[in-house]
Amino acid sequence: AWTLLNPLTMISGYLTVARGTFDTGGQAVDIRRFIADSGEPRTILLNDSTITLGQYWFMKNTTNLTFDAGTSTILWNAGNTLSFEGGDATFHHLQALIPSGTGYLRGETTFQSIVKTGEGELRVEDAFQVEDDLALTEGSLTLRGTSTLGSLTLSSGTIVALKAGVTQTVGAIGGDFTGVTTILESTTPGSQATLSQATGAVCLEYAQITDIAATGGATFHAAESIDGGNNDGWTFGPCGGD
Repeated sequence: AWTLLNPLTMISGYLTVARGTFDTGGQAVDIRRFIADSGEPRTILLNDSTITLGQYWFMKNTTNLTFDAGTSTILWNAGNTLSFEGGDATFHHLQALIPSGTGYLRGETTFQSIVKTGEGELRVEDAFQVEDDLALTEGSLTLRGTSTLGSLTLSSGTIVALKAGVTQTVGAIGGDFTGVTTILESTTPGSQATLSQATGAVCLEYAQITDIAATGGATFHAAESIDGGNNDGWTFGPCGGD
């Protein structure tokens, strides 16, 4: 078993947990890649550590894995072609900085919360879950699997693309809208994607919405917005209006 007593800094190094126990001990960890997909018996304990990740997280194979994210934060400095593969594990907080290109989230992974920054794209390839909030502060977000989000918080000028023919379920959707157009669209022009919220009222402002079916029982309004066509369940007009 390995337990850190001091911060671990290997900004150009790979941290591999192939077998046994790795315990961060609550220390800061700064690495280029994390690799833990051997399939051998292994235990990973992240405690309340802040982990700075320069490239990849490889943990697709969770066979024989005991994983406890604790209340850790992973700062993922992602970019074009970089990926985070968490398998079916549960993580605490992920902050994804994607300045350009595309960063990929792969695996049926659960997160407590996610904040995405940078002008690049965060592309979620598989079904995943965010228990609290997924906040898109800059750039774009593409959801290609069936996702369940506690809430989705958007910022003006961001782009959200939902896979055609797939339903994304949210507990709430909103954000800070200041006049710059926010785009909500399907990944396939002319084919609808579905956004479902069970209760409450959705109010987007200064949005352009195209090929999105809104369902689930909530009311969906888009004020000062553009109807790009092939939408169902939306009222384009003042929030709270008929």
